[in-house]
Amino acid sequence: MDMKKVFLKIAFALVFLIVFNVLFFLLCGTDNKTSVWISYGFIHVAYLTILVIPLIRSKGKDSFYLNATLFNQAITYFLLELVIGVACIVWSPDSILWPLLVQSILWLVYAAILIGNTWANEVTTQSLEKRSQEIAPFREMTSELKKVSMMMKDQQVSKETMDVYDALYYSGSRQTAETIGLDIDISNLIGALKMRVRQGDETSPEVKQYLAELKGLIAERKATLKYFH
Repeated sequence: MDMKKVFLKIAFALVFLIVFNVLFFLLCGTDNKTSVWISYGFIHVAYLTILVIPLIRSKGKDSFYLNATLFNQAITYFLLELVIGVACIVWSPDSILWPLLVQSILWLVYAAILIGNTWANEVTTQSLEKRSQEIAPFREMTSELKKVSMMMKDQQVSKETMDVYDALYYSGSRQTAETIGLDIDISNLIGALKMRVRQGDETSPEVKQYLAELKGLIAERKATLKYFH
């Protein structure tokens, strides 16, 4: 299945090259001026930039839209170069100056944009991944606490648990060096609370104690994040 996909991708990539070259040699032959061959080369370079994008794209689950920008820019450059290149082939000047100058400038402008955006995308992707890692423990804590509240049959205890959940949700989503210990304690308490609920002890004094301790830890967590950041 993978080999089939690879074959299809290669075949799709070769469609333009085959069609363009067939038309070029049928209409222009092989005896052409240097200016024509320069335009011919630039058109191929422009098309190859589209094929190269997958090799330099940013990795990560949050990089789809960043990579889409690179593809759109590559396609835009290719279409501009195709129009200019074909125009130069039809014009077929004796001098190579203008075809070479115009298409070189276009390539340099695109190369500068490509390098700048590739670097920016890499920085953005790293920032998004760091952010995702910072909030992963928060997501796990809030998710587990919400599940515990949904497991409860006693409405009053469930409401109190949801109040604790709301406090945690609005305490801040990041995990920092200053809050790691607090987050571990909160996660352990949520685990202990979950075990009590599974045992059917949701109205026991221990559950009340766990909720009270969670409120205190969450308040401390919120104050710590606010103070250090």
